[in-house]
Amino acid sequence: MGFLKNLFKRKCIIKTEIVDAEDGLDAEEQMDNELLAYEEFGFEGFIDATIYNDCNSPKTTFLLYYDDGSTELATVNDDSKEFVRYISLLEEDEF
Repeated sequence: MGFLKNLFKRKCIIKTEIVDAEDGLDAEEQMDNELLAYEEFGFEGFIDATIYNDCNSPKTTFLLYYDDGSTELATVNDDSKEFVRYISLLEEDEF
């Protein structure tokens, strides 16, 4: 019974480390891209600019430590919910 219990147990992140950070377009540049694309190409241009902005936004790579001893790398956009969660799990000396 213990094997099955461990098989379906959810892993919990206990801490994170920042491994890498990539620069990207800031919020003002992204808005400019969307406005220009909308003016030139309409709604389809706006959608294309949004996709472009998402691909070129700042990203951070975290090393995630789980309670079962495993680790995983995760790259997330800096304006995502995951980023906020991983930042909250950084150790004090990381800042």
